[in-house]
Amino acid sequence: MKKSKHCILNKQYSQEEYEKMVPKIKEHMGPSGGGRQQAAEWGEFFPAEMSPFAYNETVAHEYYPLVKAEVISNGYKWAELEEIQKSTDGNVRGCIDCDKSFIVTNKEKDIYAKLHILAPTKCHECRHKARIARRPMRKLWKSKCDKCSKDISTVYSPGSPEIIYCGSCFREEIY
Repeated sequence: MKKSKHCILNKQYSQEEYEKMVPKIKEHMGPSGGGRQQAAEWGEFFPAEMSPFAYNETVAHEYYPLVKAEVISNGYKWAELEEIQKSTDGNVRGCIDCDKSFIVTNKEKDIYAKLHILAPTKCHECRHKARIARRPMRKLWKSKCDKCSKDISTVYSPGSPEIIYCGSCFREEIY
């Protein structure tokens, strides 16, 4: 539906039909229109119970850690971690960091061979945690532009080796 106009749920309408339907939809999804539990739905993201993923299967638990009881009480799903069954084809490996088992599929093995890279020795979770650890913290620090000394906010802590520019100096440097 790229570059399409007047679409509702992946269906395209004429401008006239669209302009008639939108107010009806907004009214229905508003606080008194019979929407989910009489709460306003218009402009909100889909409710958590519609998510195909459990809370502990997403990155949400990295930024907003909750225990299972809190997750359940908030209406989210929780996935129990199950042991991976040992298979006879040798695709099950043990993580070198946490000793969890993980699977390397035959397709993944083919890709690694084609790219001449080693298969992973760490499970997906440990690899993901390592990537997250390399990212800057989700905190803003007061700093100064390294070029014009203007006061700015940045994700890099004071004393970090990165060169930090304000927006205008960055654009001047790049363009």
